[in-house]
Amino acid sequence: MAGQKAAGMKWAALNLGTDPCVQRNPAVWDLRRSQYKAAGIPVGPWMHCHSMADVEFLISVGESWPEAQFIGCNIEDVVDDKLSLQAVGGYLLDFWVNKYEKPVHMPTLPWVQNGQGWQYVDFCYLALEMFPEVDPRYLQGWQRCVDHAFEEGAKKVTLLFSTQSPRSVYPNVAHCLYTADNVNVWPEWKDSVPQPIPKPEGPDVSPLPPNAKKEFRDQLRRYCLVAQKYDKNWHYTQQRPYTGLGDPASDTHYNDCSSYVAIAYWKAGRNSGHALSDPLGYHYTGWGNTGSAYATLKAHKAPKDKYRVGDVALYLEPGGPGDHMTVCIKAGTGDTSVWSSFGTEAGPDERQLHYRSDLTGVYRHSALL
Repeated sequence: MAGQKAAGMKWAALNLGTDPCVQRNPAVWDLRRSQYKAAGIPVGPWMHCHSMADVEFLISVGESWPEAQFIGCNIEDVVDDKLSLQAVGGYLLDFWVNKYEKPVHMPTLPWVQNGQGWQYVDFCYLALEMFPEVDPRYLQGWQRCVDHAFEEGAKKVTLLFSTQSPRSVYPNVAHCLYTADNVNVWPEWKDSVPQPIPKPEGPDVSPLPPNAKKEFRDQLRRYCLVAQKYDKNWHYTQQRPYTGLGDPASDTHYNDCSSYVAIAYWKAGRNSGHALSDPLGYHYTGWGNTGSAYATLKAHKAPKDKYRVGDVALYLEPGGPGDHMTVCIKAGTGDTSVWSSFGTEAGPDERQLHYRSDLTGVYRHSALL
């Protein structure tokens, strides 16, 4: 597929699949890569991914192409493919987006499948496949399709048309361009009429109102207290993706310090009706750790000795027993505040802020400022 700009083709995503024109053949890919390079067109690998193994293969090819500025992860029939968008999103974040700081383009069905967890891939650019020569229904209701994608959790949505779609009618959006088309006359792909790209309403990034902060904090404290009461059901492991996001605190869990805090945040948001973004920065996909928590929260240090429930303490200094994080469950100073910690098999349990010497700092989620 290809995205456009006024001067011609802006970028191209090469198909890695098993189509007759491709046959998962690196020789075919390399030929097209050389043609695009000669034309000055950025390129990246694209693949219709039916399994996690496909996602892993796509990323491995992207890593092997030095010129790749993105990858195209085509996800469509999540239900029949039995794909977990939570697992897909976590893997893409961990092994591509956060590792290389490069985007993911995600072509998908015009009406994204309901209730499949599209919020877990909200960092991807969803391209809704509007192929008017195949099925004009979606073209007629394209705005409803876009709105639905946003309702399902997407944050970046655009449209995708086929090679046969008239460029004069559908300019300035992505178009499918199959490898077999062998397009070499790039001026034919020049845009002539501007077309806006749909955008969702901007998220409210301002702090919660006081009553909402209190409700969230009350629920977070309650969750941690229950987890501490049932500490025999909590078992320490650093496995990723972590599990137990929707399970009660009294259930059996297999987690570590960072996933414990993320789960507490998620449950507090759900139970209070005031959902907050993942303090680990991974959209609650089951990924993230103390390092990603620091990257996510470091911009907002909590006022010294004025710690509130929900504040996160990070212990990352060299020479310590290992990176760690805790969450505040009782407001107070450095001496009087109480923190919930799950750093060993014996937890979760209560700790004082300075029970370790390697404290890096205490940070406050932007919604709780």
